[in-house]
Amino acid sequence: EDNGEMSAWLVLSSLGMYPLMPGAEFVLTTPMLPRMRLRRPVGDLVVEARGDP
Repeated sequence: EDNGEMSAWLVLSSLGMYPLMPGAEFVLTTPMLPRMRLRRPVGDLVVEARGDP
């Protein structure tokens, strides 16, 4: 059991965010889809890849 770590990595990498150092830094990459929304209680996080082929 990985305590959900692999599924969290999948969600973050799909959004185009790769955790370089856990809890500290992220590397931004191309998201999996042209537009993604992560719904949160404090407000949605929307990632858009404009102009990406």
